[in-house]
Amino acid sequence: MTFLDQLDPQLRANVEAVVSQVPGSLEVFEQVYNAAKGGEDGSLPRKVPKTEPEEPKKEPEERVELDLDSMAVLKDISVTVPDRKKFAVAFDHTSFYLLRLDSWEVHTSVSFKDIKTVLFLRIPDKAKPQHNVVVVTNEPVVQFTVTDVSAEKVLRTPSPIEDKKDASIEDVVALLFKKAGVKVQRSPDLCVSAHRGSKEGLLFFLDEYVFFGFKKPLLLIPIGNIESVSYSSVIRVTFNLTIKLFEPLPGTNDIEYEFSMIDQGEYDRIDKYVVDNEFNNQSMSEQRRAKVSAKDIVSNEIRKVIEQDPNLAIDTSEGAEGTQQPADDDSDDEEDDNYEMSEDNSGSSDDEDEDEDEDGQGEEDDDDDEEDEDEDDDGDQAEEAEEAEDEE
Repeated sequence: MTFLDQLDPQLRANVEAVVSQVPGSLEVFEQVYNAAKGGEDGSLPRKVPKTEPEEPKKEPEERVELDLDSMAVLKDISVTVPDRKKFAVAFDHTSFYLLRLDSWEVHTSVSFKDIKTVLFLRIPDKAKPQHNVVVVTNEPVVQFTVTDVSAEKVLRTPSPIEDKKDASIEDVVALLFKKAGVKVQRSPDLCVSAHRGSKEGLLFFLDEYVFFGFKKPLLLIPIGNIESVSYSSVIRVTFNLTIKLFEPLPGTNDIEYEFSMIDQGEYDRIDKYVVDNEFNNQSMSEQRRAKVSAKDIVSNEIRKVIEQDPNLAIDTSEGAEGTQQPADDDSDDEEDDNYEMSEDNSGSSDDEDEDEDEDGQGEEDDDDDEEDEDEDDDGDQAEEAEEAEDEE
């Protein structure tokens, strides 16, 4: 048995095709074959595949055993960060937990000492008041929704608020964080709709942060990290706001964030927030010139002048001087009507006269015709009499 018998049929056919063209190549192929097998002639050692060293087995994480009976536990809470599903929210003396509803095992735990703040942000346009609770360490790590319904419906244990069994879920959660020494910030009055790229969300301007949510990834900007702000694409209806940072946020490399399609009606409130926090406004810098249409510039300038001197304002109320339309002259209308009537009457009389003339002329013509016929009859009778006399 030759080495060719050990080859794959297709490979053997290829080798034989080469050997038919180059007869002396068969020996070379055999040497290559033997070398690949490990060298029956000892020319080359057989290649041994590398094996990765086995990693030491990790010790299984110690399972957290919780005394649920001594904890405040709220069931069926809708969570969006870190995972979008329902969990139980639990509190003990040291930490905050998300628990799986099927097994009551810990899914997420955050020590109170690592929490910098907790935001209670109102969700607008809801029939029943709802708030998103955002737990912040170095970045937002947990976000869940609470309502103003009675906490008794979701509490696994009696309400931690004494003498207030009808306290809402929101009140209970806020109290539990405050008891743990965590700072709680309520929803600000200044909240606007905005876009970041193609993602639509809500932009909250808080005392210590600017927050954009509620879809992942959440964006939380400490106001102390804001280097400058600028307005751009300012048109009649909307404008854009760009925030530049001193340092990138944790886990990112970006230092600029642009929020677009902000309602123009929110400009004054946002600009007041910028001024109150003494942010550096770079809107009119050479690098970032705000784009304002000439029409808007003229309109704004006119509005400012009118605000300074109200006497320049045009009174558009009914009856105001300068806005009344000239009144119609009734006497002129009457004269016009009489004029038209006289024309109509004159026209009618002319028509009657024409009819009378036509009728009179017709009668005279009839009389003339009758006289002519009588004369013709008399002439005929005279001629007949003369002819009769001649015959006699």
